[in-house]
Amino acid sequence: MRVGIFSVRGAWFRSTSRGFLFSAFLFCPLFASAITLTGSNGRKVDFAGIKEARKGGIMVQMVPDGELIPIRWEKLDLNALKEENALLHAAYNLTREGETVEINLGTFAPKGMEHAEGKPNTPVAAKARWPGWADVKVGGVQFLMQLPLGQPRGILLIAKGYDGNSFRFLMNHQKGSGDWGRFQNEFQLALLCYEYGYDSATVDQAKMDTFGFADDKSGKQILDAINQLAIKMNKPELVDLPLAIYGTDRVGAALAYSFTQWKPERVMAAIAVKGAFYEAEPTAESAKVPLVLSWGQYCNKHEIWKTEDNAQKVFSDHIDQPLNWINAMEYRGRSEIDLLSEHFARKILAELIELRIPDKVEEPKPKPVSEEGEETKEDEKENLEEPEKPEPPQLKEIDRSQGYIGIVKTGETRKMESAGELPAEGETFLPSLKVSQMWRDYVRGEFELPPPPSNPDK
Repeated sequence: MRVGIFSVRGAWFRSTSRGFLFSAFLFCPLFASAITLTGSNGRKVDFAGIKEARKGGIMVQMVPDGELIPIRWEKLDLNALKEENALLHAAYNLTREGETVEINLGTFAPKGMEHAEGKPNTPVAAKARWPGWADVKVGGVQFLMQLPLGQPRGILLIAKGYDGNSFRFLMNHQKGSGDWGRFQNEFQLALLCYEYGYDSATVDQAKMDTFGFADDKSGKQILDAINQLAIKMNKPELVDLPLAIYGTDRVGAALAYSFTQWKPERVMAAIAVKGAFYEAEPTAESAKVPLVLSWGQYCNKHEIWKTEDNAQKVFSDHIDQPLNWINAMEYRGRSEIDLLSEHFARKILAELIELRIPDKVEEPKPKPVSEEGEETKEDEKENLEEPEKPEPPQLKEIDRSQGYIGIVKTGETRKMESAGELPAEGETFLPSLKVSQMWRDYVRGEFELPPPPSNPDK
């Protein structure tokens, strides 16, 4: 039965030497912060607390101060689980690989502590290494995330640099300010970066570090890290959010390219600046993702790295496919990542995110009340019904009919004649007028850095 908004039910499974079996329904006293899940039999059950998730199932308390009881995953409706408790569903995905994940929901939340939003009995993250950043370790790689100012609408993976430490470029970043301020404030993207051991002195120049290839293991590490951070920060919406990827140099650019080919359905847009090792073959789905391959006109890194899979070759090899990719040659650009190439990369990434990011989800409007300030019986009846679950965020498709064609060597552009038109050799697709104007200035050497901020004290 239900009392108020909570189900009052008792232990529905118990552990024996033969496994987890159904037991008779035993009613238990009402507790203040129940965690309601649906069983494989379709019945909803309230738990006082969930301590951890293991490969076999979860360890729960049916009543406050009760004994820990194991519940196998198959005794839960796993299809309903994602909608009912996205954090627990994220933990389930992690445990399939044998990991044990601390959940600490309900009665297991730290005593006397509350979530930042004042919600009792929710996970409280441990003190982070760096103020403002939450961190987890997955497969030997440390991942760090900083939430945006507002409800997250996406995640910006910053894979910056030639080695395994993109966090060093952001450790002093103040939330909502500087180079990444627009991404956090306007688009409400959470920033994600990583650090792991990498010895540039001993690296084989002709062999990419495996982290640069998402289909090897780094892609799964990244998605697992997002799930663990969602659990740690009690932000279940992070689990399904799309990613934008900003990749530069040897490891970062290769990762941006490979992740786009590996999980195109999760990628809003990607940037690969002055890199190579672009080995993965594009698919019909990855071709739809706007991807910028930015390279210097006189860049010879691919020769030093002994790889032919550079930007020029990618576009030449796949000229017969409708790629929503941009061939961005920096006029007289060399191998180094400089302020100009990075400024262009951030500016064009912002424009591509604007074209692709899902619309904001509207907050539910409060229900009207009577003049006496009390809900009517009809309102009470409606409030007892299960609320509608929001749909996962849907990325917008690029409308190629609104696109332009650019000639890489000259910077000349023209409007596409039809959505089916393909760029010829030495040409590239450009998805909008604003992007085409920015690209034209870049390949002509006319793209400029913004003026430095004025100093009122001088």
